[in-house]
Amino acid sequence: MLKIFSINDANNLIPIVDNSLARIKERVKDTLSLRDDLENLDPGSLEAHNKIQEISFILQDIHEQQFELFKLGVFVEDFEDAKVVFPSQIGAEVVFLAHKLGQEKITHYQRLSDPKQYSLKS
Repeated sequence: MLKIFSINDANNLIPIVDNSLARIKERVKDTLSLRDDLENLDPGSLEAHNKIQEISFILQDIHEQQFELFKLGVFVEDFEDAKVVFPSQIGAEVVFLAHKLGQEKITHYQRLSDPKQYSLKS
């Protein structure tokens, strides 16, 4: 079942969400670096095999972090930019409250049918 967050509920989860987002962002960076290293290796080498195993381990960690957020009711929108959305409701419309790693509070939302972000009026 989809959890619907109030703005206050979503803002209260930001410290927990940011911990996972910071880890995800760092792990994505690690994966991209390893992928670049892998491109310069002989595909059959032991070093290439080890890099592939390390990438696999990191991807598992990213998926675990994503699942932890999912259990909270939060959806990862962009792994590399560390963005998530919280399902919410404004009036009769279901929307996503948008959050990016490092923001102190949620200031924008997006409609389900439109990726453009709209400002929340305080």
